[in-house]
Amino acid sequence: MEKDQIDLLHSLIINYNSSKNKEEKVEIRNEIYLKMLPYIKKWISSILAKRGVFLEKEEIISKSWDCFEFCIKHFRPEKNISVPSHFYSYTNFYLKTYEKINNKNISDQEFEIRNSCFGEDNLYGQLDELKSFKEMLSEEYAFVFDDALMSLIPENKNKQYLPKRSNLPIVRYKEAKKIFKIVIDFLIRR
Repeated sequence: MEKDQIDLLHSLIINYNSSKNKEEKVEIRNEIYLKMLPYIKKWISSILAKRGVFLEKEEIISKSWDCFEFCIKHFRPEKNISVPSHFYSYTNFYLKTYEKINNKNISDQEFEIRNSCFGEDNLYGQLDELKSFKEMLSEEYAFVFDDALMSLIPENKNKQYLPKRSNLPIVRYKEAKKIFKIVIDFLIRR
């Protein structure tokens, strides 16, 4: 999604939330939905495919409306989270909740463990804490922090150190990265 489209969606959502006229509100909501629909459909397909669930096009469209309503209801402009990031995270959360409702084989305890970091309050709080922690770091250590964060993604686990992008000695870089991984894990999981 391009920046101008993100800015447009952000302003439309603000207009939607501030509008007092019901007809205008419905019109703005529908416009936002039409602009978000292609992305939400892709996200739903991707998220469910990772779980081995494949839906027909009609089911995806139906679920996309439910996810959209959930996402727009919980959007908080003051949190400064980009529209795509918010909608993706909340679509993922909604689908996990839906999985619990429709899958009786998952115990309540397992469901809580699976979704513990995706609660509305937790998600923004954790992101704010990570952002605040990074802002306290010097520029050279901020780069190491970013690298540590990215290396927690399974696809990036074996990524090699890039000496050109940091002024730190290799040993210090690796030690800092190891410590930042522990800090990030703590901030996300607590």
